[in-house]
Amino acid sequence: MRLNMDSENVHKPIDTETCPTSSYVSAIKNREATVGSDKVNGGDKVTELSLANEMWQKIFSNLPQGDLLQVNLVCKNWYQLTRAPALKRKSKLVITEHNLNDILEVMEHQDIKYENVEIVEKWDGFSSEDCKVLSNIFTHLGSDIVELKLYNLSSLCLVNNFLPKLRKLDLRLAYTCKRIKFKLDGQLQEAFKKFTQLEDLHIEERDMVYVKAILENLPKELVVRKWSKSLECLDLQSFVITGESAKALCLMSGKLRRLCLLAPELTPEDLLRCIAPTTNKTLTELEFLGSCLAGESFYLLVQRLPNLTFLTVAVSKLTDDQMCYIFRHLTRLRHLSLPPCFSETEIDYLKANISSLKRLQTLQLCLCPIKVMRILNLNFKFKKLNELYLQACKRTGKVSAQELLQLSTYFPALEKLYFLGLDFKSNDVQEMRARFPRLRRIEVGDK
Repeated sequence: MRLNMDSENVHKPIDTETCPTSSYVSAIKNREATVGSDKVNGGDKVTELSLANEMWQKIFSNLPQGDLLQVNLVCKNWYQLTRAPALKRKSKLVITEHNLNDILEVMEHQDIKYENVEIVEKWDGFSSEDCKVLSNIFTHLGSDIVELKLYNLSSLCLVNNFLPKLRKLDLRLAYTCKRIKFKLDGQLQEAFKKFTQLEDLHIEERDMVYVKAILENLPKELVVRKWSKSLECLDLQSFVITGESAKALCLMSGKLRRLCLLAPELTPEDLLRCIAPTTNKTLTELEFLGSCLAGESFYLLVQRLPNLTFLTVAVSKLTDDQMCYIFRHLTRLRHLSLPPCFSETEIDYLKANISSLKRLQTLQLCLCPIKVMRILNLNFKFKKLNELYLQACKRTGKVSAQELLQLSTYFPALEKLYFLGLDFKSNDVQEMRARFPRLRRIEVGDK
């Protein structure tokens, strides 16, 4: 749920103690809607809505934001219950230059708390007056915030002293003014020192030189003594890993649960040392983009990551042997994304048996491994796979819809299908729906 607190959307939160109960109890007595005919606890009937407000709030507190939005629409009483401060805290507060003063005014009259905050500001930052208001807001909110999303570094340096519990930091710096970036270098290093509980760090930045300066100039004690114990997710897809930053990653090896990196400059040996110098049972999600991981280093990496459930490999070439090795050893995968085959040998010689990946839920690759199952006449179904992204490759060329339909028995739970390089005609839609009964979305591209 995104709560955009502008002048039209600032509502007075309802205190838990002031939520009306008389109408609620009256509704229970009047309805007496029996759920089923079975007796429970010695013959007492179970009635609909036969719970106190406090119990409903406890149930609602376990729901994600999306479900809470749906609960709001059920009835007036539930709407009031979900507006209680304890539940509002789970929603996201979006702060902009247009609603700063409105938010501060509400805080002066009500004790509101949020755990998830996003600050959206102009490319050149807030004005000096707005900065003062933002500081006052974070004086009230900061101690409860665990997740923060920013688009400008100046905001981070302004609020970092108020965030003792911050666990997730999302920096979208692509729109930060370059003049501000380099002006704040020293302040930024000091800001990061305060985030001792940080578990998830995402950096999105187009200027590779600047991101490199941020990460490589962080004090080593910050990485070793603090983040090496708390940081679990590190997303560096917009940052090119080099030798110096690779050393920092080595210090975190065995601590991270999720890692996304772009490392075309590293040798296969250095990349292996970054991710898994030894067996790494902690890492469950890995994305490596544009990396040159080949030869023995590739096979060692697969061996050393036995608990991977999420793998994205975005490289220019992936050999048949490497693909087969992934299928054979990473049997816990739930998400797999591989580039299309570049080999031109006959598919009859391909021994990639993807049926070992029984737990897959999303899959992106070319059609070759699926065709191998048909060649081997395997009686197998991906019972949990609901999203499939297929690409043409040198072996298959452009695939017809009829070829895809012949493989439909392997995907009984498919809901979303994306295909690049599919020869698709309008009259194929009805047959697609018949062969894939759960299919809700089809996207077809030419390239």
